Amino acid sequence: MLTHIMTRILITVLLLVGFSMAQANHQKVVLGPIQLGGSCKEGSVSTRMDRSTGHFIVAPENYVAIIENGASFARKTCMFSIPFEAKPNRAVRIRLPKIKGALTLDQGASTEINYEIFFAGLVGEKTILNFTGHENILEEEFNETSSVQEVKFACGKNGIIRGNSSILIRNTNPNSQVAVTQVHKFGIKIDSVPCGN
Repeated sequence: MLTHIMTRILITVLLLVGFSMAQANHQKVVLGPIQLGGSCKEGSVSTRMDRSTGHFIVAPENYVAIIENGASFARKTCMFSIPFEAKPNRAVRIRLPKIKGALTLDQGASTEINYEIFFAGLVGEKTILNFTGHENILEEEFNETSSVQEVKFACGKNGIIRGNSSILIRNTNPNSQVAVTQVHKFGIKIDSVPCGN
């Protein structure tokens, strides 16, 4: 009797695990090789899945703007595109784009960071971050999540996820000692949902 009960419990557990794995697999999206532009060059950008947050991470090594010798401005850009394949009757969606980095600004220096992550062919929503230096030198890390909660692509259609970003440092102090802004990583949740949801 006990053996029969244990067998039924084991079968139930296996069915639940199998359903969960099948559901997770159904939500997965096949991503192609990333294409890069601007300061984000091939060989200087890594990608990975952050299992703790569910974000797909794009991490550039050299996406940094620096003002030296009292220069008045510095600008850098980073672009990337990621092709994807959708399963039939499912729509690929992107959620909660985020950006993380650090900056150091002397008095008279300010930085503006723009970023947007969107589907090619659709209009993206740009997020703008602004920071201003002061006499004690501003040293700060930023970890910002966009207000974009969810965007879905056409049902069963393949497409491309694009990311555009820029860093602009302005400086009005000819004696400025330091003005540096660096983006360490972008993150975005990518999955798929049944069409019509």
